[in-house]
Amino acid sequence: MPEAWLWSLGQNFQSIKYFRLDYSADGNENVQRMKENVAKGYALDFGFFVFSSYTDAATNGGILPYPSMSGGKYSEQVVGGQTMPSKDGYIH
Repeated sequence: MPEAWLWSLGQNFQSIKYFRLDYSADGNENVQRMKENVAKGYALDFGFFVFSSYTDAATNGGILPYPSMSGGKYSEQVVGGQTMPSKDGYIH
């Protein structure tokens, strides 16, 4: 948890609205939609599950392993989630 003053400051910079851009089964279409929104000045965040094996990254060069699925369930426990902002701009 951040210090109280930092938490208070962050309250001034909350998202007003968010929406998904990856609703197509076509990955290329999703990437194109993301590029178009970045070009319009929107910020992009990427979210992902964090699995119990995330601590393995400390000993394997920083690689986060991704568990397999079996019967519609992950082979590891989800222990959290993370979002990461994209870098401004993109490669054409």
